Amino acid sequence: MKKQKTQTEDFVNTFQLLEAKLRKRLLYSPNYREVEQQYHSLLRQIRIYERDHHQGGRTETRLRYYSAFCSLSLAKCQRALKNTSGEACSLLSAGRQYLDEHFDTEERGTPNMEESYNIALQCFQLTCDIYLAAGKRQLAACVYIELATLLQAMGRTQEGSCFFLQAAGLQQEHSPLNAIDSLLASVSCCLTHRDYKECCDVLQQIVNLCFLAISPHRVTNSPSEPIMLSCYTNWIISSRITLILLKTLQRDFQGDDVGGIQNLFVQLAETGELSYRHDFAPEPEETVMLLQDFVKGSQLRNLELVRSILPSMSLFTSPLQGRILEMIVDDLALDEM
Repeated sequence: MKKQKTQTEDFVNTFQLLEAKLRKRLLYSPNYREVEQQYHSLLRQIRIYERDHHQGGRTETRLRYYSAFCSLSLAKCQRALKNTSGEACSLLSAGRQYLDEHFDTEERGTPNMEESYNIALQCFQLTCDIYLAAGKRQLAACVYIELATLLQAMGRTQEGSCFFLQAAGLQQEHSPLNAIDSLLASVSCCLTHRDYKECCDVLQQIVNLCFLAISPHRVTNSPSEPIMLSCYTNWIISSRITLILLKTLQRDFQGDDVGGIQNLFVQLAETGELSYRHDFAPEPEETVMLLQDFVKGSQLRNLELVRSILPSMSLFTSPLQGRILEMIVDDLALDEM
């Protein structure tokens, strides 16, 4: 144990010497290349040490902080050397380390001021800024998705939802299907913290994006046209089914405006006919009728009827829709208690 402590102190002392050297030279002309190599060397030593001496899968807190400090200092050197890709990688590494530390602190139940969390967000955002400045929108989207996924796993679904939306905004022009995946992840986050209005807004974004993506394919005669039409029509149908289920969960049965449940049924039937013409799905009438029966059962607060319909609905519902169905059933069950 004493040897392990001494080794950790050696790493800390080395880091402090490098920082002192860099600060001392800021008044003159620092040799960033030399210091960069020394930070790289120190980081390698720390990672080897972490691999050989990790305790129950955890890294010593003090050592993890200095590893993150090293990554940040390395990013500063790489910025001075105009190595933008290296700077982005170092910032991303630091962000992951700070977020890991915050996650471990929360798991231990240790009081904290969220300093590590805020620094982690700054590191991820700076990484995205670098990629965006370089015109690498898809890489920036990947960073946002990584951050959003980590936050979702930590239970911070509100923040996660926002970053999934930012990723979708970067993806929708050149990769709309990836943007739809990001938007659906945002809906999943919103559903977790029961922000149903935001769920509906994002689902409507998916519908609008699909119609926008379909437009150019309707005027071409390419071999992929039926496939693309079917693919996007699938997402339109799925989104409208989810919207109907969300309205049902909120007991919003009377709305007849553009976003009302009755109008959604009309839109669903129309979209289903389009999909059927392109051999996309089974006859749409059956899906609409099952949904109508389910909504009617929910409106009547008839738990037995709703449960009898569920097995048939499971044939065409997604995992996200399955979660909403469970929430509706739970809500009905509470009424009968």
